[in-house]
Amino acid sequence: MKKTLLLVALAAATCANAQLYPISFDAAQGYNNTDRHLDAVALSSGFGDFTVSVSQTLMYNCALQESLIAAPGETVYPSVGYTGSWMSGYVFVDWDRDGSLSESSELVSYSALQTNGIWKNSIGETLSNGNNLNTPRFTIPADAKEGFYGIRYKVDWNSSDPAGSSVNGNDIVSNRGAIADTRLLVRSSREAKLSLECEHATITRFDGSPIGDVAIGEELPLRIIPDEGYVFKSVTLRHGFLTGDSLVANIPQRAYSTITEYDAGLITIPATIIDGDLELTVNLEQGQRDEQVWKLMFNDEFNQADGSRPDSTKWTTSTRYASVWNRFISSDIRAAFIEKGKLVCRCLPTPSDAQPSDTLKMISGAVETKGKFSFTYGKAEARVKTNPYKGNFPAFWMMPQPPCEKWPNAGEIDIWEQIDTENRAYHTVHSNWTYNLKKTGNPKSSYNEQVDMSQWHVYTLVWTEDLLTWYVDGEQVASYAKSTTQSNLNQGQWPFDHDFYLICNQSVGNGSWASNFVEGHTYETLFDWVRVYQKVNTTEETAVETPTITDGSNGTARDEAFDLSGRKIPTYENVSGKLLIVNGKKQIFK
Repeated sequence: MKKTLLLVALAAATCANAQLYPISFDAAQGYNNTDRHLDAVALSSGFGDFTVSVSQTLMYNCALQESLIAAPGETVYPSVGYTGSWMSGYVFVDWDRDGSLSESSELVSYSALQTNGIWKNSIGETLSNGNNLNTPRFTIPADAKEGFYGIRYKVDWNSSDPAGSSVNGNDIVSNRGAIADTRLLVRSSREAKLSLECEHATITRFDGSPIGDVAIGEELPLRIIPDEGYVFKSVTLRHGFLTGDSLVANIPQRAYSTITEYDAGLITIPATIIDGDLELTVNLEQGQRDEQVWKLMFNDEFNQADGSRPDSTKWTTSTRYASVWNRFISSDIRAAFIEKGKLVCRCLPTPSDAQPSDTLKMISGAVETKGKFSFTYGKAEARVKTNPYKGNFPAFWMMPQPPCEKWPNAGEIDIWEQIDTENRAYHTVHSNWTYNLKKTGNPKSSYNEQVDMSQWHVYTLVWTEDLLTWYVDGEQVASYAKSTTQSNLNQGQWPFDHDFYLICNQSVGNGSWASNFVEGHTYETLFDWVRVYQKVNTTEETAVETPTITDGSNGTARDEAFDLSGRKIPTYENVSGKLLIVNGKKQIFK
């Protein structure tokens, strides 16, 4: 499942061996020390939260094939993902699209600059020092023409120079700063036209439904099942403004991308390349296809009304007990609720109007699928973002569905945890073998790696009969294997062969692992979606002698039929010999 995503911009406007705007160092400059490096740049707007990842080895990056997206006149929130400290952030936008950046008119956001001995940010707040990467909000001009603009993010020290500080001994290279150029799409409409070229395969949304409309800035998970005798090779995309000038001030108004990641029938088109109209081509080659595909068994996209509780058919509030993670759990809606298509889990100071049972200092949000959904073997994943802070302790994890042995004998699988201010993701299993017998190295039962927690990430667990494998953004980061020694199994080395349920929660530490929580602070973790798949054999196409599509006459419900490009079939005449998707299932009409 290793992620391979190749994104190639227009050849005339790539930044390979060059730079979009001037820089004060060589474009091929690497970091002279790995303790500081830029990881990603991001922008939050009314269209969504967008992240563009960059190289962690080069000081300059150019990503013209991806886009940050906003509307004219709206206030947006830029940010950088940076490993290290004692630096500041700066954002420039080439508003006049003249191929240069102005310190006076196009520096739209900065986290710290010093003037006459006083540190301030771009919204006029006075600061104690310049060690601050929190780039403030800025507003897109209301009269900004729709199209793509060059946007530069810079990590530097006390310098408004868009090329990077060149002050001797305190320059951007010595300080291991960084510059990243990408595109900012300014657009009012969310509507995007999608055209598909797809022969010898069925293409639908990830849940099997027709693709239908596509929205600007929304990732698009797809299911692609090749016909017998064909295998998936890649998806190529042409996206953006597909007519008109291809370049404006050297900024491509459309780009080309290729996706080669394919995991048992599933691909995902990132939100950062759904930046306009989209032409999508599925490329196949002859060969023997994998007969197993991922079938969606459970999902929640958290698209309920703002301020509502999570879907009660899927989730219930976890129960308060005395453990660290559940000691403050409350059914108060302020602890777990839906907002802007996200599940918001918080741990906050107990409100003055709290319910009578909430008598402790804090209340925390935790929801679970216990008794509503559980599964054995499959793929569970969630898209998550948290706000690191002393005492922070959120998680996306799994526990055994009762009836089962007591903890830890029945097992626990932690898909993702984070603590305190750390930019690290933790992945762990607990059992009698690892917890009571302390066999945490045979095999290794806990892993962690550096992850920029200020950005969105997808955390995945793939669970088979003999292996647990963790992924972050499609990249494998950890695994835990079932022992081949029966005596180890007899001591509880592998309790992972029965149903488990899901938990999403925001808790706080008590000093045993995560630090003690800070009284008065509100902790928050966002879950964009949660999905569970299981592998099933590919369903053979059903061949029928005559059309069986109900056309809605005589008061019957009209069936939904689509061709393999996702286009709706307006009539059910002349379908003989065609392969169609009818109510989400393939049918061949003889």
